[in-house]
Amino acid sequence: MSGAISPTVPADLRQGNLGSLRALLAGRTRGTALTALLDARLAPESQFTLLTCAAWWGQADAVRLLLESGASTGPTTRRGSTALYIACQKDQLDCVRLLLGANADADQANEDGVTPLYIACQKGYLECVRLLLGASAAVNQARGDGVTPLYIACQEGQLECAQLLLEAGGAVDQATNDILEYGRTICFPSCPSRSRLRAEQREAHRRRPPRRGCAPGGGGGSGGRLQARGAVRRGAASAEQRNSPH
Repeated sequence: MSGAISPTVPADLRQGNLGSLRALLAGRTRGTALTALLDARLAPESQFTLLTCAAWWGQADAVRLLLESGASTGPTTRRGSTALYIACQKDQLDCVRLLLGANADADQANEDGVTPLYIACQKGYLECVRLLLGASAAVNQARGDGVTPLYIACQEGQLECAQLLLEAGGAVDQATNDILEYGRTICFPSCPSRSRLRAEQREAHRRRPPRRGCAPGGGGGSGGRLQARGAVRRGAASAEQRNSPH
């Protein structure tokens, strides 16, 4: 019985053909030896595993079979991306559900410190964000430069993602530590004083009309960024009022 994975297996997985994978598994029992085989890197340049390949191509049946056969959720590609990260990056929701169901680490970041939640927020994959938050992903875990999922959601104009993060406890005042943008927060990166920001947050909350769904234009661009930052200000003010002593 061969101890290597034939190039045919990942090629077939890409097309959703599980025949060669089943042939690879035939006669093998689940255990450390099989797990080591399934977790092996397939190519030096990318270092993808069978599971990260299946997640990239959105082949949920292959992900399910690999997990049932003992594949680990932790191994990464050359750049430190797990199968869950890749599934979130590509908005492969069925794969995300399977991986979270297999207790994949929702907070395992790639080599740049980017988590699955961060990349889903950056791209505006709302349902993916919901799934990660439902799995208790760390809402304020920042990238290496201090940029949080909430910061990037607002920067990219992902209003609905920003609202979900606020409801999950996203920190409005968590600042970046990048040398060029040190100390910036998402509401007003150049605001002159914290007290002024808080006053504007309270005033925006007091004057906002009843919510009737998402405002148009929240999916990106400068308008989306303004709306996202508005949502952050309103959410922060609301949280501040709820937490203040009466």
